Amino acid sequence: MNPWRKRLSWLAQAFGEREVSLRAAALAYYAFFSIFPLLLLTAAGLGYLVRLRAPFAVELEATVLEYATQTLATSGVGGTVGGLFSTLATSAPVIGLAGVLGLLWGISGSLSAVSLAMGQVFDPEAPLLDWKARLRAGGVILAIGGVFVLFTLGSQVLGVIARFIPVLATLEAPLRAVVNFLLPIPAFVLLYQLLPNRRPGWGAAVWGAVIGGVLFGGVQVGFGVYLRLVSFQTVFGPLASLAVLLLWLQFSSLAFLIGALFAAAMSPKNRAVAMGSRA
Repeated sequence: MNPWRKRLSWLAQAFGEREVSLRAAALAYYAFFSIFPLLLLTAAGLGYLVRLRAPFAVELEATVLEYATQTLATSGVGGTVGGLFSTLATSAPVIGLAGVLGLLWGISGSLSAVSLAMGQVFDPEAPLLDWKARLRAGGVILAIGGVFVLFTLGSQVLGVIARFIPVLATLEAPLRAVVNFLLPIPAFVLLYQLLPNRRPGWGAAVWGAVIGGVLFGGVQVGFGVYLRLVSFQTVFGPLASLAVLLLWLQFSSLAFLIGALFAAAMSPKNRAVAMGSRA
């Protein structure tokens, strides 16, 4: 059999045996419950800035709200999110504390889900991560997540400044394109190489990250097109935004883990196994 056909056959078999779709659902679940504490912290922080009359604070709050509404992409959610932001911003101290506690809980669950998913996808027989490896994994995830947040906030700040300096408006779209399509690839390389207990090697991690990054970008584009054709509001009513967010997280997590599975297939150990047609 052709080597690539053997490898694809191994991938198809490993996808089911290593429970990739189930692990993606677990990642989506914990990511979902990490988003709301993050929303609380963001609203509380913006509330502080607005009350302190910091430069561009009002414009930044409006831009972040607009970005969140566009991301959820459901009709009628703008008013709900706007009211929520206004309420949270006026209760910044209490909401900020609740957001920190909730975010810590969500992150701890997310770290466990990511660690288990990486171990299951790359090598189900490998031992579970010890506490030192879990701390390292948590640091890697938080660092990469922080870079994502900085890039996202940077694009929003640029959008605010562009209102006063129109020539900068030409940079806003390219910056968001970098965040949405290019940044996931180096982030996935680091995650695929540093998180598993048995590392695949940088070459395999790069191959998997390219595939995972392309799939991740395809999910964003395809999901936007799909939402323009289907009315979730009609089916789910007031809960439409939650259903949309869960579905988006599920497919995004699946794209991430499929890339990880490709990286596992390209690792020296699994490459030999694939050539021998064993999963």
